[in-house]
Amino acid sequence: MYVNGQYAFSLDGVDLLKESLSVGQILSESDIERIMMRSESSKCLQTALSLAQSRMYTERDLRKKLSSKGFSEDSVGFSISELKRYNYVDDALFAQMYVSEVKQKYGPLKIKQKLFEKGISSEIIAEVLQYVENTDSAVDVLRTKMRNQPISDEDYQKALRFLAQRGFNYEQAKKTIDTYMEAFYE
Repeated sequence: MYVNGQYAFSLDGVDLLKESLSVGQILSESDIERIMMRSESSKCLQTALSLAQSRMYTERDLRKKLSSKGFSEDSVGFSISELKRYNYVDDALFAQMYVSEVKQKYGPLKIKQKLFEKGISSEIIAEVLQYVENTDSAVDVLRTKMRNQPISDEDYQKALRFLAQRGFNYEQAKKTIDTYMEAFYE
């Protein structure tokens, strides 16, 4: 798009048709500003859609990604609201899928921390964590670490620390070790 004979901004064909623009048409400053904003919003929405089709994003991660590409906060907000309207961005679904992927590797504390870092709300985190079965996943994690060997007295503290690093609290870790050890004495 050229204004007063100088290049001002790009406009795709759809936006060009929506605005009913023609060569030589006289536009006011407010018309130019509105057209530029619509053009940026359209480009931002296309970028957001392309990103959302490649993998799932949380709202916060997508907002950061679009902002880093130079889109205005208004365009980013518009694009995210459109994607949310069509369920391309859904923090609750993201959290559910994330938990199902990592629950065999991490405990609820670590999962909660990771989801919080991704911008998931406390309410959604609490909702998805209520379905995490702690003991079974903790025993699987410990079994992998200990290579199906009994835990000696000297390895007991190491096992507790290991489970704590994986996001299990002390009670869960102790119960996990007891459950794990019961398998060797049955």
